[in-house]
Amino acid sequence: MENTKYNNDRNIYRAKLEGVSKIKKEIFRTVSASELEIATGGNDLIDFKDLLIALKKRLSPRTADRQYEVQQKYQNLQKVPTGG
Repeated sequence: MENTKYNNDRNIYRAKLEGVSKIKKEIFRTVSASELEIATGGNDLIDFKDLLIALKKRLSPRTADRQYEVQQKYQNLQKVPTGG
């Protein structure tokens, strides 16, 4: 019984590690090396969670940017199409 629980826990742990590994690969594939270096401050030994937080702070749009973008889309939708 204990052995079964251990094996189940180990399988869950391995599945989580595999998922994190896939996410890491996707981030390293899609984020430029220069952005990664800036986000990590050149530190090669950074915790993955810290890397995600640094990338979020660096790359996610600010609230003002989002509001401006929504406002622009709304104004574009209000324009009457011309001829055609």
